[in-house]
This record gives sequence, structure tokens and C-alpha cells, in this order.
Amino acid sequence: MNKTILQLILILALMSVFISACKTNSLRYTHVYLDLDGTAVDTTNTIRPATIEAVKAFQARGGKVGIATGRTFEQARDAIEQLRPDLPVVLFNGGIIVDRKNHRFDILGNLDDQTMRTTLRLLAANQDIAGIVLHFPVASIPDRNTPQFAEQAKDFGVTFRYLDNLQSLSADSLIKIIILCPPDQTEHIYTAIKNSIPTTSRLVISSAVTIEVMPAQISKATALKRIAKQNGFSMEDVVAFGDSGNDVEMLSSVGLGIAMWNGRPQTRDAADIIIGPNYSDSIAKFLNSPIMK
Repeated sequence: MNKTILQLILILALMSVFISACKTNSLRYTHVYLDLDGTAVDTTNTIRPATIEAVKAFQARGGKVGIATGRTFEQARDAIEQLRPDLPVVLFNGGIIVDRKNHRFDILGNLDDQTMRTTLRLLAANQDIAGIVLHFPVASIPDRNTPQFAEQAKDFGVTFRYLDNLQSLSADSLIKIIILCPPDQTEHIYTAIKNSIPTTSRLVISSAVTIEVMPAQISKATALKRIAKQNGFSMEDVVAFGDSGNDVEMLSSVGLGIAMWNGRPQTRDAADIIIGPNYSDSIAKFLNSPIMK
């Protein structure tokens, strides 16, 4: 066999390997999880049309999409209807998984009574905060009913159940506590109380005006790992988008962690890639990029 034919056979073999590799790598990241506030939700509290269309296109190519948020189901309802996720929805920063396809509603953890009592005691007389909200699976209970709290909470998107006396409450099924802060006081309040919260829970800054008290063992990452195991895919198959302190573990644990430009420093540090801010079409552009096809 002459040299030219051998070279041609070698070239064809290499091309075959290349084409096979391209097919193998097609849609390498088959699953996407989106945080909402500060990420898929922009500064006007809406999901950008380009993001919705990019999600639909990704799903049409065979990809699957989920939501991982700190919101309650009531707060996330509109986003769920707009994005139409085909993966289970993570709520309460991993405290609850809602699998609408299989009609499952799993509570993964809750705060203990000591954490609830300690948080209430630490902040009851704190004039720097607007208020505290105790989030149970089906009820959101604030610790006060004042004009200051009402003003800051008006865009909260949740129906509050006001009680005259919180001392009668049990922490049974308490998923998380949100502390509403003035934007210039969030870091200060976080630093002041972080070492006083019981070690069975943890504190994260989830936005410019919110600090969240969560069970120590619960995060969006723990919820995603359970979903991956139950649905037969690997965390390496997942691209996750986030911006805040409650996204750090998630971005660190998936195949590709994407932080928004407007994200907190530790969130950007945890990510593999930083894209544009949530008030741009950066998510849509990334979902439509060659790496996602």
C-alpha cells in the first residue's frame, strides 16, 4: 500500500475520531439550575424575555432546567410558570424540594427551637433591622407589624400571617429565618450576630437587604445532589447560575458554576466563570453559546 493511501486512511481515521468526540461532547452540560433573585430575576423583579427563550431553546435541544432559590413556593410561583422547569424545584435554599412531575414535596431539614429563640432574642430590640420573618412550609410569620417593616417588605411577594405572640410557636418544620436589614447595615448585623447563632444553623447574606438563618446541613448543593441521585444524572452534568452567599456551595459542587457580575465576592470566587449582571441578557447569551450546544 503506497504512502499516499496510508496518509489518506490516517486522515479519515482522525476525522472519524474528531466527529465521534464532537458527538460525545454534544450537550455535555445536560442540566441547568438557575437561582432567581439577583440571577435570573433582574433589577425590575422580572425574568428577561431573552432568558425565557434561551431556556426553551436549551430544553428543545434535549437539556433539562431547574430552579434553585431561597424563595417560598408562593414567591417562586410566577417564575416557575415563566421558566417551566422540567427538573424538581429547590426552594428555601435547599430546605424543600418540589417535584411536580412525581407529585413529591420533600422537606430536607428544619431549624431547631434553640436557634429560633436565640435569633428572636438577639434581634427583638435591634433598631437597625426592619424585621424578622419565620418561614414555615405553608406560612410566613413576621415578628412585627410596623410601617417600617411594611415598607421594606411590600415587594416580598408572600402573604404574611401575623401573630400577637411568637413565644407560643414551635420550631417544628421551621425551614429558615430571614432578617430584613437596611442596605448599609447588612454586613454589620451579620458580623454582630454570626457567632451567637447555635452551631446547628448557619448564617448567609442572601441579598443586599437580607440575612438568612438556615439549618447547618442544608444548602442548594445538598438538594441538587439528592435530585441528581434520584434522577440518574451526575453533578458534573450540571451548570448552575447564582449571585449570592446562598449560592456558594451550589456553584462549587456542579460541573460548571456561573456567577453573575453583580454577585457577592465569595460567590464570584466560588464560580468557574463570571458573566454579566442580572440586568443584562448574559444568561441567555451563555445558554445559546457553543459550550452549551
